[in-house]
Order: sequence, then structure tokens, then C-alpha cells
Amino acid sequence: QGRMITAIVVGFLAGTAAAGAALAAVRTATGPRHAAVLAAEAALLLAAAGIEQPIVRALCAAACGLQNGMTSNFPGMPIRTTHFTGTITDLGLLLGRSHRDGIDTWKATVLATTVVLFVGGAAAGVLIGARIGDHALIPPAVTCVAIAAAIVWHDRWIQLRKSLALYR
Repeated sequence: QGRMITAIVVGFLAGTAAAGAALAAVRTATGPRHAAVLAAEAALLLAAAGIEQPIVRALCAAACGLQNGMTSNFPGMPIRTTHFTGTITDLGLLLGRSHRDGIDTWKATVLATTVVLFVGGAAAGVLIGARIGDHALIPPAVTCVAIAAAIVWHDRWIQLRKSLALYR
């Protein structure tokens, strides 16, 4: 049990450190480096899919670390996408301080939506996991690849528009 917890913590830390290293120089909300982090996350999830070994938990924890490191790196309000308690804490603090400062409705909406998505995702994960087992990691991996592809496409579109503007 102790080895398992260690593997999970080390996996999460390694994923977060990898995201931090990949995104250290990034000043934008999304770009090719974010796509690379998502692709790495997808690779870890696909590597873990269908394997019934303890290493799966470490691979999934590393994927969660990549995801959380990436979203925590966003400018403005960091969004914790892989652990529920941080989001609940942020929402509770926001609500508790609202009597003094008023409520930041945008932040409250983002946090509340994240909580709803956590609960919905957990329910979907249980239902899908009961149906297809460890292969339930494949849909989130495919989603990461799709988002990474969209980021790359968007970045290339912006670069194309900038280069076309230079020739006008």
C-alpha cells in the first residue's frame, strides 16, 4: 500500500514538473507547448488503458499531474482540473469572503461549473468503467488528442493570419 501511494505521488509530481518545464517560457493561454502537454497526457492514458498492474496508477497520476500543471499555468485564475478539494476550497473561500468584498460572479461561475463537471465526470467514469473496464481511459485520451489538434490548428491559423497581414 505504501509503495502504491508513493508511486501515485511521484507520478503526479513528475507530471506536474514536466508540465512546468514544458510551459515555463509560455506567455499565452494556449499554444503548441500546451498541445504537447496534452499529447503526452494522452500517451500516458493510452499506455495505462487495459493494463491491470499497479503501474497504471502511477501513469494515470502522471497524466493528472500534466493536466493540472497545464491548467494551473493559465494566466489569471488557475483551474484545478484533477483534484476536487482545491476547487471546493477556492469556491468556499470566494463565498466566505463575499460578504466583505462582494462576489466575483465570473470566478464563482467557473468554480461552480468545475464542481458540476467533476461530479458529472465521476459519474460518467463509473458508468463507462463498469462497462469497459480499464479501457475507460481511452475516451479521455482521445479528447486530449482532439484538443491538442485544435490548439495546433488554431495556432497555425493565427500564424498564417499574421504572415498574410505582413504582405498587405
